[in-house]
Amino acid sequence: PIKKALHAQEQRFGSVYFNSFMTPDQITTYCKLTDSAEELIKLAFNKLNLSMRGYHKIIKVARTIADLAEAELIDAPHMREAIMY
Repeated sequence: PIKKALHAQEQRFGSVYFNSFMTPDQITTYCKLTDSAEELIKLAFNKLNLSMRGYHKIIKVARTIADLAEAELIDAPHMREAIMY
């Protein structure tokens, strides 16, 4: 699964580049959330008093978890796991 996730990131960015390096604009482009995942991150943002930096870090981790699951969209299980980390 790890090789597939790395391959997905290479395909996404066109080079050896990792999700952790994404800019806010790239997060908007490459981190599409399902409605349930979006609800979870909004709830976490408010309950945990996240900064935008923290918000973006969670989304980047969720994108990587979705890559490991070979999922195009970030779904609620990916977001829940990312929030736990």
